[in-house]
Amino acid sequence: MVLTTKSLTVSGIRCFHQATTASADYEVAIEALNSLQSNASVLEERRKTRLICPQENVKQTERYLNKIGIKVEDLDKLNVIHVSGTKGKGSTSAYCENLLRNHGYTTGFFSSPHLVAVRERIRLNGKPISEEKFAGHFWKIYNDLVAKKESDGDMPAYFKFLTVMAYYVFLEEKVDAAIVEVGIGGQYDCTNVIRNPVVCGVTSLGLDHINMLGSTIDKIAWQKSGIFKPNVPAFTVKQPQEAIEILFDRANDIKCPLHVVPSLELHIDENMLSCLNFSSPIQYINAALAMQLVHTWLNHQKLGEHEEIGDGCIATPDLIKFAPPLSLNENTIKGLRDLYWPGRCQVLIKDSIHYFLDGAHTKESIEVCIKWFETVSKIQEKKTNRPVFRLLVFNIFGDRKAENILPALVNSKFDLVTFCPNFAHVSINAASDQNAVSSSWEAQMERCTHNSHVWMHLADEKQQNESQNKPNSIKTVVFPSICDVTKWLTHTRNYEKGISNGVEPDVVIPMLKCEKLFAAAEVHVLVTGSLHLVGGFLSILDPHLTESYK
Repeated sequence: MVLTTKSLTVSGIRCFHQATTASADYEVAIEALNSLQSNASVLEERRKTRLICPQENVKQTERYLNKIGIKVEDLDKLNVIHVSGTKGKGSTSAYCENLLRNHGYTTGFFSSPHLVAVRERIRLNGKPISEEKFAGHFWKIYNDLVAKKESDGDMPAYFKFLTVMAYYVFLEEKVDAAIVEVGIGGQYDCTNVIRNPVVCGVTSLGLDHINMLGSTIDKIAWQKSGIFKPNVPAFTVKQPQEAIEILFDRANDIKCPLHVVPSLELHIDENMLSCLNFSSPIQYINAALAMQLVHTWLNHQKLGEHEEIGDGCIATPDLIKFAPPLSLNENTIKGLRDLYWPGRCQVLIKDSIHYFLDGAHTKESIEVCIKWFETVSKIQEKKTNRPVFRLLVFNIFGDRKAENILPALVNSKFDLVTFCPNFAHVSINAASDQNAVSSSWEAQMERCTHNSHVWMHLADEKQQNESQNKPNSIKTVVFPSICDVTKWLTHTRNYEKGISNGVEPDVVIPMLKCEKLFAAAEVHVLVTGSLHLVGGFLSILDPHLTESYK
């Protein structure tokens, strides 16, 4: 293993010097990994290249795997469950991983993005890979690839490197099963180097990453179904009609047996459903899909081949096949009930401030998110029987538009609406897990200001539609960083209680003298719009992941 602390650049090649501690080795590994990220202009060039030659993405991944001694057929040993989709693919994958562990199997799980630490993306038996293991595997792969470079730019980009690393780690650790979540799309995603997964799943589809995947649901369905393989069972959930038609057309072309999973209520009775204690309706959909994927995987392990999947109880004229309901055992119930998936319908409490964290970033997922927030917040308010101050913290970036997403939030009763970049701090260390150069702080601040204007316009429109002549009274503020939001909240609350902390709230944000905030028994903060934003909050509220991975 090559240990490093400090990097130099010699003739365009980064070189590393030996480190004295394992923690320093991990930090420099993160710095080296971050150097594989691209700035916004380079990303745009790569995006154009992907649009012209998208198939190169998978070919390049195979080439880098070969350079570190892995053939694509070696990946068959991983017994992969491959999951694509727009909404819920991470949660569905996490359910699969938890269910398999509850059946006694060892697991590897590759997901993205990370929330606090990049090692979250590569999990072994339910836990993020340790810093020591991450660094050891990282330097083996990184130095092998540097030694075999064919040109100055011949290194995999950030996500591709982590994909290669995940497959390497899972093979080295000899896991029984690897659950692989697609990054973007499916057809041309670098995870799709897998040729013989055990089973594939497609979660709920919607419009996202339209610059890369297409601006219509049928184009997105085509991309997501690109993970289908001949004679490999695949499952999906209820989809829009145009999406389901494309999924079944592609499945027929590829000769992939595809079934729609029945709703969870057909699997278990009402009493058992309530025992699962799901916080959001979307969890029922994701759990139902995960159950079918794991059931198929377990049968394949037992039989050594796939058994034929019978059609469910619903007959349809359009040849859509439904999977039959499953009977549940204790291991399955425990695997569904005990999953804790941070950043999705998560509540963290710090003093009297309740942070509601959900990385929803599409119109449909935001609608689910706000229903969850309003339900849980109102229940908590009834318990305390005292006033609650409700605050929204929102951000989106990339090709997502606030005009499409904010309308789902504007009808909710917030006392303050804030916008903030996905930066925990304005200045970030190059070796930080939170360092991202694909979108600058300045660019995100500009988007936040625009999003604030969109909100004010929507709020004014709402007032007019309700025939209220009074102006919109809800304040909107753009904060420069996540740390500024949490500091302002803490300082303001402590200041009112007479607790000295050296900083008065009026010094931080002079315009925000929120009398209702001072009077509130609790503060309920909804953080949504981006998993990166949620991750930034977790890096401050739960930096060691003690609350996020129980």
